[in-house]
Amino acid sequence: MQESMGLIRWRDGLERTPSGDLARELVMPRACSSAVWVTRDGTAYRRYYNSQTCAWTWGEALEVALDRETQDRVGYNLPTGWRSLELCIATAWLHRAEGSTRRVRILTSSRPSNDVSNLAWAERPQEGSVDLEGEEETWSALHWSIGIIPCDARYSISSRGRLLSPHTGEVTRGFAARGTRWAAVQGAGLVDLNAASGFVRAEGEIPPRTYEAYKALVQGITPAEHARRHGLRTKTAWDYFNVAAPLVPKVHLYGRPLVPEELWVVLESIRGTSVLGGPLKQLMGEVVAHLGHEITYEELRLARTCLI
Repeated sequence: MQESMGLIRWRDGLERTPSGDLARELVMPRACSSAVWVTRDGTAYRRYYNSQTCAWTWGEALEVALDRETQDRVGYNLPTGWRSLELCIATAWLHRAEGSTRRVRILTSSRPSNDVSNLAWAERPQEGSVDLEGEEETWSALHWSIGIIPCDARYSISSRGRLLSPHTGEVTRGFAARGTRWAAVQGAGLVDLNAASGFVRAEGEIPPRTYEAYKALVQGITPAEHARRHGLRTKTAWDYFNVAAPLVPKVHLYGRPLVPEELWVVLESIRGTSVLGGPLKQLMGEVVAHLGHEITYEELRLARTCLI
């Protein structure tokens, strides 16, 4: 199905909240066993996945919160920080083209700003920044999971990053957010289409163990969990992650949650210095001097790869 530049029409991404209203999932980094869902008028709920029963349950509606800086805007305190009500609605409900801004425009003052029909992205340029029309399109079953949540393999993903629904027969290129494109898989959540279609091509080009680490990295699976699933030592899993990391487009988006946040602060502070690109042992000494405690070389190597 071809998405318009307005409301997202992909039907597999709709669920009914406890109040009976339709909601869509909000794009969040590393959704693993829970996700935030937003209705058209901005009511937000957290939804939880039980890996034992393979079932989802709804939590209570989230409480709105004022912007701590201005105290004049309403939104939600999310794991990524405070986000305005308008931005939550637009991210969940409005189709967004690649390259558009993150600013939301209220169309008229005569209607509430928390009405999705009264909101638009500030800029919505035409799609087509990546030209795939000359490439032969191939399709493959979607062997993918979102954290611990497996996707229905009856979905098909194409080499052009399109998703085919087994429920409706519709096809979508998804919508843009966080530097990639997303579409919902019923019963699982939002799939990073660029990553899911990218590994189809990478499968025949990299060794199997590295390929598995590549998939785990972009799915938000930790090295410890990856080691458990494949019968590896945790250190070995980290080694495979570090080999796969340079092959992952925009690896900083996927690698950041896997290492301590305080490590990023240190590395950001020495960006542009020779020590960041020098011997890992020398960099470790600099990091320990800042943090006051040790970290593993595997974490440091992945963080440096993501940063550089």
